[in-house]
Amino acid sequence: MSKLFVIENQICKPQEEVLLIEPFKSIWENDNTPYKEIAIKKFTFMELYASKSVSNPYAEYDDKRRLEELSELYLGQKQSNYIMLDEELLKGVQVIQEFQNNGSASMRLYRGLLASVDRLIEHLNELDPDARTNTGAYVIKPVDILNAVAKANDAVISLDALKKKIEQEQLESTRTKGNKVISDYERV
Repeated sequence: MSKLFVIENQICKPQEEVLLIEPFKSIWENDNTPYKEIAIKKFTFMELYASKSVSNPYAEYDDKRRLEELSELYLGQKQSNYIMLDEELLKGVQVIQEFQNNGSASMRLYRGLLASVDRLIEHLNELDPDARTNTGAYVIKPVDILNAVAKANDAVISLDALKKKIEQEQLESTRTKGNKVISDYERV
């Protein structure tokens, strides 16, 4: 899983390589404050808005509420419309999402399998178990339908296991001196 930012003291600090990628590079270079406070706030907003990590306290918020909470905290103004964000922020969120979605083989495999399972479910929904041939035989044998349902169930179980593996990758927890496991978002 690509990790673009390190979270410390409730702010996101960019990995060095991130500052080579637009729009993060421009945001950093255009911030003339002594400690890059404006850039750090924008990075924190973008990371917390885009991150689907299980350790992100905002990950499960609906988009509107997440936008309102984070824009007020890190941008100093409560936004309720995503489109109203400036272009740099929109692009930054897109870049972070792109790295999350494509920066992990597990995530790409999960998305591919999920699409396949969705197509299988659509196919099962379209089946007519009562359809018959001209001779009166079932077009689809009931046992074939039961086998397809069982395979779909196995696929869902596999997807769930893969999703848990991805969540574990995203968590990337660290240990404190007391050997307690904490996530990036809990680090102070």
